[in-house]
Amino acid sequence: MELLDIDSSDVRIIGIHGMGGIGKTTLAKVIFNQLSARFDCCSFLENIQESLRRNDLEYLQKQLVEDLDPKLKNFQKIDAITILRENICRRRALIVLDDVNQRNQIEMIVGMLGWFGSGSRIIITTRDKSIFTREAYTHAMEEMDPDQALLLFSRRAFRDDSPPSDFRILSEEVLSLTGGLPLAIDIIGSLLFQCEKKRWKATIERLKNVPPRDVLRKLKISFDALEFDQKQIFLDIACFFINKERSNAILMWEACDFYPDDGIEVLVSMSLLKITKDNEFQMHGLVKDLGRELVREECFGDPVKRSRIWSSKEAKEVLKIKQEKENIEGLFPEKLYGDCILKHEQFSGFRNLRLLKLIAKNLKALDLTGCCNLTSTPDLSNNDALEKLILRGCRNLAEIHGSIKKLTRLKHLDLQGCPSLRGLPEEIGSLEDLEEILVDGNHGATFHLPESIGNLHSLSVMKLHRLEITRIPDSIGGLVNLTHLSMRECRGMRTLPDIIGDLKSLVKLDMS
Repeated sequence: MELLDIDSSDVRIIGIHGMGGIGKTTLAKVIFNQLSARFDCCSFLENIQESLRRNDLEYLQKQLVEDLDPKLKNFQKIDAITILRENICRRRALIVLDDVNQRNQIEMIVGMLGWFGSGSRIIITTRDKSIFTREAYTHAMEEMDPDQALLLFSRRAFRDDSPPSDFRILSEEVLSLTGGLPLAIDIIGSLLFQCEKKRWKATIERLKNVPPRDVLRKLKISFDALEFDQKQIFLDIACFFINKERSNAILMWEACDFYPDDGIEVLVSMSLLKITKDNEFQMHGLVKDLGRELVREECFGDPVKRSRIWSSKEAKEVLKIKQEKENIEGLFPEKLYGDCILKHEQFSGFRNLRLLKLIAKNLKALDLTGCCNLTSTPDLSNNDALEKLILRGCRNLAEIHGSIKKLTRLKHLDLQGCPSLRGLPEEIGSLEDLEEILVDGNHGATFHLPESIGNLHSLSVMKLHRLEITRIPDSIGGLVNLTHLSMRECRGMRTLPDIIGDLKSLVKLDMS
């Protein structure tokens, strides 16, 4: 707190540095939570290196601006640096940049110190103290003192503030081998909860064989104690699902009979995983590193022989290779760049693939014909270049995700052979370029047409066959370019609205 000197009017950087797992982020969070109320605006940008792997610098700048000025949350395009310079300069700000590893990242994210109001504080956590200039106030994180370490360990291993007398010597021996690292103490303590002394002694022997500073190998002791299914869930999260909402992952694990509810509970209890209030997965950076290192160790030189691919560079290499790729279970590149052209034959060698995600910004056509287990379309927000969406024969498809409104270039929507579909979403009215809708419900669920259908001014063909539909909204009169309207075997339709007569472009009407 002395370094912060929050009563001082100068603008200063406070650097917290130390090895991974020593508690830098935890300390920064404590400071942020205690002091944020004393500042005009605040932002905590957590795990910057992970964020930059998944997004670009502009994403972080935008997040910072939105945190400091919530009125800008709905802006689609923001010149973040300009806004920081012009709008934040009169305000006293508290900013935390967590896990910075290059000096230029500081200026690229927050700009110049002189832009911030007097008394502003920028706290930076890093493993590399050389990123700080001489003007920064720095604090070196040291290992926990013995009393603090014993308290943390006891709360994890015994759910108490101190160990039972007959476990005290064993506890002190474990602590002597953790290097005073809070993360290692936390995870090893959780591993030993409710274990017999035999298990304690075996763990101590394993710790003795690990170099004092080799944190990952210490954490691997907890991984080795997991069941097979729990290991798969752990590796999937470490490689693919950090900061991701858990519902989609759970559906995939259930389909693989991995019992995700039990597995997630075990990982949380062993301090290998946290669930945020938004139901997102979180892992400490070193725990994530452990999971990814274990996958790399499956075959260091050849990613084709590994179980999971998350690197964009390796994903492109793997997709180019024509050999069988039966080892790969998950292909989930963090980014795919615009020059990457994918063809269907590139996926033919994936015999055991259970997880595939491609963020294809330039994708023009998506054909999911015959996906019988699909119950809802995925979030398509990142595919705004899509022009054709084909969902023919998706027999269990019940709803269209609201993100379809982002597909403003969509021209063709094929929903033939989808008897479970209950209707089109209200958001479909945003698709001003849509020219053709084909729906065939095979007399399945009751079908609803939204009022927003009238906003589809480019629509020329609408085929609604074998649907349990009782009315067409009057807004259909807005379909000024509709030339073909076909409603074959829609048995619930008794009359058409008079507004049909206003469709000046209509040349073919089929109600057979």
